[in-house]
Amino acid sequence: MRWFLSSVILVILLAATVMASPADFAALVDSIDLIAPDYDRQADVANLVIERGGVRFILEEGVLTLSTDVLGRPIGAAFKGKGRFLMSPPNRVEKFMLKKLCKDTIADWSFKELALFFTDGTADELSAKLQFLPLGNKSNAGSALDNFADYIEKEFKRGFAMEILPDLLQPQLAGRFLARFKTRRGETVFRYDPTEIEEIALYKHSHTAKGSYPEPVCSFHSPDQYNDLPWGPDHENKDLIDSLQYDINCKIWQSAKIDLGVELSFLPRVDNLRALTFTIFDDLMQSSIKVTDETDDSLFWQKLKDESAITVYFNRPLRMGKRTSIRFNYSSKELIAKTSWGNPILVSTTHWYPRYGYLKRARYKLKFACPEQYTFLSVGDKISERVEGDFRITEWDASRYPLAAVSFNYGLFNRDSTALADGTPIEVYGGKSHGAFSGGIREAVMLDIKAATTLFTAELAEYPFDKLWATEIPATYGVGMPGLLHLAWASFEVTRQGYTDAFVAHEVSHQWWGHVVGWDSYHDQWLSEGFAEYMAAWYIQRKYRESELYRRRFFDLLDNWRDDVMQKGSYSKSGYKRAYMEGNDAGPIWMGYRLASSKSSDYHTLVYSKGAYILYMLRMLMYDFAGNDDSRFMAMLKDFIDSYYWKEASTADFIRIAEKHYGGDLSWFFDQYVYDIQVPYYRWKASSSQDPDGQYLVSFDIETRNVTEDFQMLVPVTIVMEGDYHTTLRLRIDQLKQRITLPKVPYRPLEIVFNTYKSVLCQEKEL
Repeated sequence: MRWFLSSVILVILLAATVMASPADFAALVDSIDLIAPDYDRQADVANLVIERGGVRFILEEGVLTLSTDVLGRPIGAAFKGKGRFLMSPPNRVEKFMLKKLCKDTIADWSFKELALFFTDGTADELSAKLQFLPLGNKSNAGSALDNFADYIEKEFKRGFAMEILPDLLQPQLAGRFLARFKTRRGETVFRYDPTEIEEIALYKHSHTAKGSYPEPVCSFHSPDQYNDLPWGPDHENKDLIDSLQYDINCKIWQSAKIDLGVELSFLPRVDNLRALTFTIFDDLMQSSIKVTDETDDSLFWQKLKDESAITVYFNRPLRMGKRTSIRFNYSSKELIAKTSWGNPILVSTTHWYPRYGYLKRARYKLKFACPEQYTFLSVGDKISERVEGDFRITEWDASRYPLAAVSFNYGLFNRDSTALADGTPIEVYGGKSHGAFSGGIREAVMLDIKAATTLFTAELAEYPFDKLWATEIPATYGVGMPGLLHLAWASFEVTRQGYTDAFVAHEVSHQWWGHVVGWDSYHDQWLSEGFAEYMAAWYIQRKYRESELYRRRFFDLLDNWRDDVMQKGSYSKSGYKRAYMEGNDAGPIWMGYRLASSKSSDYHTLVYSKGAYILYMLRMLMYDFAGNDDSRFMAMLKDFIDSYYWKEASTADFIRIAEKHYGGDLSWFFDQYVYDIQVPYYRWKASSSQDPDGQYLVSFDIETRNVTEDFQMLVPVTIVMEGDYHTTLRLRIDQLKQRITLPKVPYRPLEIVFNTYKSVLCQEKEL
């Protein structure tokens, strides 16, 4: 009977002109949740190969049991016997991560049990290769399938039916393949999903002091996408929709409870679209959630209590290219938190409203109501402000530019204001909980914002927004939103010359690096955070270049970055044991968020600190020491912004721009520092002698450690000579042991400076 009902529902849901109801979708969810082994469909298997994305499961010997049907076909299977899992990652980066987390560079692991769920052609493939009969083998297939479904919900925090139903409703899309098995490396999950940018993903269940979780080990494209691209393609777009505009209506109560109404207008990119998944804050009041379409009909949705996603099903298939909209209504008592610092804080600045895709741009119109006593601040241009009863009502327009994210803040603030030379207003809002002395600190923050914005406008591109406001948040971090900076509480409490101002400049820099120029994928986030970190140091260099006391702050920041990268086995420098850090050994910065793993917490260490140092090294590779000229580097940054203005850039895009202005190949540089973890240790000795013609020869004997034989780098050295003369030259160090003799110099050398201006991220020792 259940099969018959599912088949009837299938006919309804796949008919483009027939309206479905939330009840129809709920019935399908029930049928998915109730799947069980079908012991009338079992098969003896011998050397059966299932291959997905170049990864193979070899079922050498055993029994395979299919699941019961959903919509007329099995969606799962369980195997018991002897099997092998074979996976060879496509490049050295993924091999590195596999080695780091699983101690292997190639996976060749045996297993005794395998649970599968699939919405692709696996069912047809198995039926074509095997003969299914009622073998009477009452194995533990039921528990294997149930345990896998439970694992998806409890560990991945993802509704099991949400992994299955959208694919069944949209057969025009390639389906997915999920597997769970246990090997000598522990509980393992494999995922092949052609709708993802990186179709192949491998997880293992890892254990840490904070608990256990399924940890991403490898994530990569299908093998055919690496033919001429060692790191895979960029700028792939597999989105099902293009987001156009958000209209957000938000009400915040005295208790900090928040009610939200969010309407998203979008264009479907495929025909017969039936389901979409959005990311959203996890802790919503489930009973408050209501989702409707543009005709105000209720839509069926799925979201676990602690899930940071919501999947919505449309009553009628959507047509490609036809503008439509969806509306979410929901409440939360956890999205805004009250703090001991006085003002409340928005717990999630990026997922307080439902978002589709990875940092996809859209336009925004926003309306907020908050308790009347508070000042309210938002991204966008303020259109109106009024008080109605106990609430302050403000409306904001952020539709001028396509933005990847918007945010807001509110509280009791003291305000300072100034303006850029073109009249763009700068306003700084510091919390009233600070001492009487904080007014001077608030003014200092404001002046740093103005000076940094002025510098970046002159050297990079015009400031892109109509205002720049900064607001204190009761937290230890900062967030640079479009035209609205969230600055840590400590920024308004104490000033550390060369550090607090660098923190402020970092967030200012995100107006260009992060908003004007976005990043394409998690691999490329160093183009935002590393660039912002370097721009902050650059601001410090400019700010203190005439200061005898603070002139070295720039080089102090370089030292800090180098120490971050080179640390091994240390804990965070925040004064308490927060996370173990491996530094550079954690992995290439191209791995992005995956640098925060069960082994260490090095995302910030590398994406920020190493990313910044890499940009500095590029600057010094292009620097004209003789003419004291930075023009090539500055032209590169301007060109990068012009080329990707209001677009997303990839690492490959940046390499092309860098090579254009460097005037030659830089693949060797990025291969070593971005796609690898090589940092040289130079042991060097310099000697000089006078020639019969009265000139001097300077020679270097250099040993390079901790790198591969093909490592190369241009290292600047400065010869300081009698008579207050000096010259700076670059050594091409491309051998592990090397003697290099410089062109003759006319005066007696007094001092040799190796790695002038700390231009190269390295360790060095004079022998």
